[in-house]
Amino acid sequence: MFRALIKKKNLLKETYDAHKIHLCGDIMYDLYLKQAEHRRIPKNLDLSEEFALLTLHRQENVDDPIRLEKWIRALNELAQEINIICPLHPRTRKRLESVDLSPDFQIIEPCSHAEILGRAERAVITLTDSGGLQKGSIF
Repeated sequence: MFRALIKKKNLLKETYDAHKIHLCGDIMYDLYLKQAEHRRIPKNLDLSEEFALLTLHRQENVDDPIRLEKWIRALNELAQEINIICPLHPRTRKRLESVDLSPDFQIIEPCSHAEILGRAERAVITLTDSGGLQKGSIF
């Protein structure tokens, strides 16, 4: 709600009519709060050590083999410093098969929204090209 109040204050500075500004909340934050009881980590995944959560699936990042290779090389370097867990999107899995480079980090199957938020809560850092997960990670 604090962010919404700041936005309203900025709109008022721009001379918007106060009666035309309605604070409606943040649907993504509301969903995050509503799903709190459902966020979970599968029992077969050991998260006892610090880890980075990675998602990589955007067309711009994975469809170009040269760009994908650069991403994987950079992430492999980072994986020398911290355990990286990546629920691998089918699009990325398919593209990885076309480059001659293997990830040096932990690949897991795609997971539900609740599971990805549960992992994001426990991660030291989230590395993502997903706008939804990016926003969900700041709550």
